[in-house]
Amino acid sequence: MSNAAMNLCMFKELFHDEEGSREWLERNRWSDSPACPHCNSGKVYRLRTKRSGFWQCNGCRKQFSVRTGTIFQHSRLPLNIWLQAIYLLATSVKSISSRELGKKLNCKNLKSKNKNVTQKTAWRMAHKIREEMAKERCKCPLGGTVECDEAYLGGKEKNKHWNKRLHCGRGTKGKSPALGIIQRGTGWIVLTAVDRVTKKTAQGNIARFVEVSATVYTDEGTCYKGLKASGYENHKTVCHKKYEYVKENDKNAYTNSIENVWCHLKSRYRVFHWVSRKYLQLYLDEFAFYWNYSKLCDMD
Repeated sequence: MSNAAMNLCMFKELFHDEEGSREWLERNRWSDSPACPHCNSGKVYRLRTKRSGFWQCNGCRKQFSVRTGTIFQHSRLPLNIWLQAIYLLATSVKSISSRELGKKLNCKNLKSKNKNVTQKTAWRMAHKIREEMAKERCKCPLGGTVECDEAYLGGKEKNKHWNKRLHCGRGTKGKSPALGIIQRGTGWIVLTAVDRVTKKTAQGNIARFVEVSATVYTDEGTCYKGLKASGYENHKTVCHKKYEYVKENDKNAYTNSIENVWCHLKSRYRVFHWVSRKYLQLYLDEFAFYWNYSKLCDMD
């Protein structure tokens, strides 16, 4: 497979049936050494039954397939439909709603009527995929130079139905707060949904994902005061209230990179009418996954 970007038509041609998708998944998950997902034993053999793709473990004597231990395990949908859904969510620039996802995964050609991808099925598939994307969150602290900022996510009052408007101006009321961190150079980001933006939540988020030796740039928000006392001696700020976006005596002192992330995030999720706080972290993790791995080719 070349490194050229792949469109959906090429993807569907490559993964056009269950059998081919299963073989591809076996090669990428196990290579040439299949192992039991129950006991990690390598002493397994393929079962010669009508249901292809099943294996037997000589250690625990349990049967398994390449679906076992994955988001595909309890699904009746073919693997090629799942792979297409993963492709669409991972490569869509403006994200994709569950209704649109169901349309693109059009399964009317399947023999069984209960395998059609409805809006509810597509919504559940999308959230299963987002849960897997969430596992790719930053597992080690970010170092070097980082920027931190907060944002309030939610629709504009003028776009809401009249009986759902809060009539509270342009404040943060009715919006969901989130904290963001970006590492300069690599561009790696970490986004976190919080109930409130306070000194405890903001600095706790920094302590969780940023090395103490890192240079931290933030705005003049009160939630960032005291970072130096917490051990971040290289904490520097810019004062947006004074229309200061880059310090004159320090051209590296700015938060434009993380603000660019918020701009892309809000633009990406305009396709959704509403995102509840309950699932906001999943959507943030999906965007972080898309952002962090956007330089890879589509087949990676």
